[in-house]
Amino acid sequence: MNCFNIRLLTLCLLSVFMIAGCKTTPESDASGVAATPVAQQPQIIQKIIAASGMDDISHVIEIRFTFNVQRKNGNVARKWTWRPREDKVTLSYPGPTGEMVSLSYIRSEIAGKADVATNIRMADRWFINDSFWLMMPLHLSWQEAAKLGVQDHGMTDLPIGSGQAKQVTITFPSSDSGGGGYTPGDVYDLYLDDEYLIKQWSFRKGGRDKPNLTNTFEAYATIGDLKLAMNHTNPNGFRLWFNDVTVVTDNK
Repeated sequence: MNCFNIRLLTLCLLSVFMIAGCKTTPESDASGVAATPVAQQPQIIQKIIAASGMDDISHVIEIRFTFNVQRKNGNVARKWTWRPREDKVTLSYPGPTGEMVSLSYIRSEIAGKADVATNIRMADRWFINDSFWLMMPLHLSWQEAAKLGVQDHGMTDLPIGSGQAKQVTITFPSSDSGGGGYTPGDVYDLYLDDEYLIKQWSFRKGGRDKPNLTNTFEAYATIGDLKLAMNHTNPNGFRLWFNDVTVVTDNK
């Protein structure tokens, strides 16, 4: 796994249900673990990563985005700037009394450390969560291929609405030592269109039979050569979206 790590992914996904602030979080503090080259990933994973334009982001200087999720007592909004080459993250968000809170840190400098300040550790969990929603294929590219479970089910019915899509099930490692993170064994059922972009997904915590959350991937936009879904909804009223997305590249 790479500097992004995927171990917090589920922790936050569950938080989406409870505080509507996070997503799914298999993150890891082991930023130094080498990622599997995309060309060595299973072919179906290679296609998912390539469809989004995330098979090579070496030309990306900076990614800025605002993560939003709807909740009954008010929306959550977090503004992010990530500079991949430096692995520098900057976060701005409204504090408890409405004042804007801002902080910056270098992810590689906190990886694997136990004495990280509480606010930085929480910010990093949020970052992993929020960026996973925006750039899941990139996170997949950082996984060690041998430890990632991949099952291609072929064409199946979509869980939301009518129609069919190619279903691919991704299972994260079942132990922390294998890269599974704080809530290991999480499963994502991805429903892909003809171009291998994600149309919908179902998240199953710890590999349970029934999904904890099923939602759409809608309103795709091509920004800086990356194809990103701007909106996520489901019939139960769930809504998560992005705005102010900017990708700065060498080719701008």
